[in-house]
Amino acid sequence: MRVVSSCSTCRTRKKRCIASSSDTACKFCLSKSLRCDAPFVRKLSDVTTYNLRPVPATISPSDTSQPPDNPSLSPESTHLAAQSESTLDIVQATLDDRTLCEELINIYFKVIHSKQHILFHHASFLDDHAKGLVPRFILLGIIALSARFSSHPSFEGINPWLRGKPFFEEGIQCFDRRTKLISIEAIQGCVLLGFHAFTDGNTARDDLLSCQAIRMSQTLEIPTTLNGNGLKREIEINVYWQTWMMDRWSSVRSDWPLQLRNDTNLPRPLRQEVFDLLTPESTPCDLSSSNELRESSMWGLILPLTQWHAEVVKLNFQIATEANLGHEIHDVVQDLSTQLSNWAQSLPFHLRDTPQNFRDHSSRGYGRLFSVMHIIYHNTCQSLFYQFLAKSVSREQGVTADHMVLTCAELCRSHAISLSKLYWELNTASDLDCLWSPVNSHLLVIASTIHLHTMLLQPDKVEATEARQLLEQNFIILQELQKYWPTTEFAFSRLQAFHNACRVSSISKTFNMDKWMANFLNRYDVSVQDRDLDMELADLGASNNGDELWEILFGGD
Repeated sequence: MRVVSSCSTCRTRKKRCIASSSDTACKFCLSKSLRCDAPFVRKLSDVTTYNLRPVPATISPSDTSQPPDNPSLSPESTHLAAQSESTLDIVQATLDDRTLCEELINIYFKVIHSKQHILFHHASFLDDHAKGLVPRFILLGIIALSARFSSHPSFEGINPWLRGKPFFEEGIQCFDRRTKLISIEAIQGCVLLGFHAFTDGNTARDDLLSCQAIRMSQTLEIPTTLNGNGLKREIEINVYWQTWMMDRWSSVRSDWPLQLRNDTNLPRPLRQEVFDLLTPESTPCDLSSSNELRESSMWGLILPLTQWHAEVVKLNFQIATEANLGHEIHDVVQDLSTQLSNWAQSLPFHLRDTPQNFRDHSSRGYGRLFSVMHIIYHNTCQSLFYQFLAKSVSREQGVTADHMVLTCAELCRSHAISLSKLYWELNTASDLDCLWSPVNSHLLVIASTIHLHTMLLQPDKVEATEARQLLEQNFIILQELQKYWPTTEFAFSRLQAFHNACRVSSISKTFNMDKWMANFLNRYDVSVQDRDLDMELADLGASNNGDELWEILFGGD
């Protein structure tokens, strides 16, 4: 079932459902004084004490409004204790509702898992949950992420941004109280809780949990030391590569040393369809004879892309901070470009980016995963070639950039177009979406700035018309993501800051690969400041919901 992301009125109109600044209704319903049932609107019940459910019948109203007198507790302590008790009541009431729990687990696997995470085996996880074998901190981490997408009555009227917080807070408490400090389950908990912290803008907690997961992976010596059970062995292999990717993402983003090695002899993840069919009774795959099942695995193919993306990020920071790199830049770009091109050309036919393959994978339930692989490829390429957008615009009259610069700039535009079209395919498909991570908003913003470059450079050509359409579609998807993920605000503020720079400086200067631009492209976990302008950001506009920028670029609805 597709996650509902717009109000019933806008669905009937078949128009975009855009959040208003009041957060009580979408823009259309607010203008018409209509009742709005969009999932992102705030109701009067949106409070920081997370009153997701009615007070249990065993507690009288007086108990909730008047805490018992205790001379040893200050009013602040009493309030915190009551809030903590309220959080526990909410969490326990949800966990006691097995139907709701299973619904939230299935939402997580449908929307997020296998697109952002490769931590679990869906069928066996449901079996373990039914038997009460899933650690509480893992279950709470899953619910903290999936509750934002639920249409269950218990979440009615609660802003999706707030729904997961009580489950996250209790999940952290349970994680800290675990009896087995280092285990596969502890790594899984780190990843789940860390991802929630990241999506909520809590980078310190995310960094801490990510570091713990990586160190636990080293301590357990996976995947060189593996479980004898076939299913558990494959889960351990997947968990290792999950932490390996986290190591790449966090290290290159924050300029930390890498911890986990990139050993080509280590077993890669199994093909997703094969992995999903495993059972607890499955015999272990012979690691030496299962290469074909691993080489054609989409997650196995994502791993080299992750490595190359880290190298692209490093290159962009080097360009921004080190002068006179000259031929070294040329060589690195050429090498990475060749590897990326070879990767795409060597894909099995059924994994290539074609409309038919997209439909085939979608019909089998793997449309999002298929798209994730190609989105990562196109984003790595657009990030690699981004530096050439500025170089392709000569600052001297009558001087033309060299052939390599023009070719790379065109490749950058081509990959941005492909990425935007792929996101739009997901967004408009009846049974798909691109809601699995707020990082999607960052990738869309990068592509959108490339479309802006086309519009500024060739305003009267057909390419500008296509760029404008793609930019408009990207905005629509960004506003879909904003309904569920608070850190999408970063994406809108980045795009606003970028647009401000475009309005007061030349194209070549705006797109120059300096330190600001390197941070803009790569530090998606933090907001960016205005770009060394001679005027205040407020003079140009600073919108975190995209409404002002939409009005400037597209003239409203």
